[in-house]
Amino acid sequence: MTDHPTPATLEAFLRSQLSPEERGAVLAHLLHGCESCREVMAPLASVLFHPGRAEPPGDGWEYEFPITRAVKRALREARDLSREREIAAGEIAALLRGGTMPGRLAAEPAGAAGRRGWAWCEQFIEESRGQVREDPPTAVLLATFAVTLAESKLEAERFPPGQLADLCARARAELGNARRVSDDLPNAEGELMRALAHAERGTGDPLLLAQIMGLCAALFRDQRRFTEARGLLDAVVGIYRDHGEPHLAGRALVSKGLLVGVDNDPWGAIRLIEEGIALIDPRREPALLFNAVASLSWFLVDAGQLDAAERLIRSSNGLYTTLAGAVELTKLRWMEGRIDAGRGHLAAAVSSLTEARQGFARHGKPGDVALVSLDLAAVYLRQGRPAEVGRLADEMLVTFRALGIRREAIAALLLLQEAVQTERATLALCEEVAAQLRRLDREGLQETRRA
Repeated sequence: MTDHPTPATLEAFLRSQLSPEERGAVLAHLLHGCESCREVMAPLASVLFHPGRAEPPGDGWEYEFPITRAVKRALREARDLSREREIAAGEIAALLRGGTMPGRLAAEPAGAAGRRGWAWCEQFIEESRGQVREDPPTAVLLATFAVTLAESKLEAERFPPGQLADLCARARAELGNARRVSDDLPNAEGELMRALAHAERGTGDPLLLAQIMGLCAALFRDQRRFTEARGLLDAVVGIYRDHGEPHLAGRALVSKGLLVGVDNDPWGAIRLIEEGIALIDPRREPALLFNAVASLSWFLVDAGQLDAAERLIRSSNGLYTTLAGAVELTKLRWMEGRIDAGRGHLAAAVSSLTEARQGFARHGKPGDVALVSLDLAAVYLRQGRPAEVGRLADEMLVTFRALGIRREAIAALLLLQEAVQTERATLALCEEVAAQLRRLDREGLQETRRA
């Protein structure tokens, strides 16, 4: 709008009688700081909002637009909430160190927490998300506190419509994800269903729905419900793209790549993860970039692209140094052992695979121990050391039986054990048993694991 609005147009603006296009044009003009139009509007506003009062009271009085008041109020609220978040972060860190959080939380009276309670809840959610990989039990505990605050200590009337329901959905979703990572899949599913129920009563934020759908897809992947997981991730990618969130769309593409790779399609996984990495903002979520790069390296090895995998591992050394946890470093040793075996560097492969096998045993990952052991057995056969293969098979059988691993996996190991005892063990048989265990691992190795 190049000309000043007429007084009639300004009055219609104050009465909310303009079309959206006209209202937008007037607002754009006013936001440029037109003093003459402000002077015209002041007496109009006085008449409209203060009937019977012709002149504004007091010298130097200046009309404050309703939208300006709303913006100022929102800024004040944001500043106050930011301060409360900083306080909550410090208090939660201190309580974590002191182990007194449950009593402190229980002491908060229902409805009395207000903005501070909201800040605490958000901080619990963030802390849980940060702990979920390295310390799942702590992540479950923190998310449980967030749920308790959101559902029992805060009153919906204190917040804009639907916002508390959204917060409850976020807390339940985080608890569901923490339970999933803790391998408590049935309860994880229940928490995620509760998160969706809260979201239905919330503001209808599509990005919140996409976040919960992404966590549901991760659960379905762990439950080996691959078709359902793919459908959810396709929808999540679409929502994020439609709402101008390329980074989040990239995260969903990486998740889909992991799903496709677990479903025995390394080339499909490589394509999707590369597409996702191109969209990820590393400053926004460096851990996501690290996980994507580590997964891409793994699937490159699966696809036989050893040179590309090795180059990628070297170039991402800084990410490993900064972001890798103990399990990720153990998996790196496994990858290095597989690359050495593929190049025929058998002594180096034995060293790396043995170290990885011991690491997974320390971290309580029997499925990975078995798969590393079979890679190690294949190397032993190439070295002409069948007795070592028999020893590995014996150890895996003892472990699998103790943990209630599926009978099909035990049968595959018994076949390998018998072949060693009768001196008929071959590299082809070892690779066949490994392929069988990988298939069973994708479906769930333990008899008690629910789908």
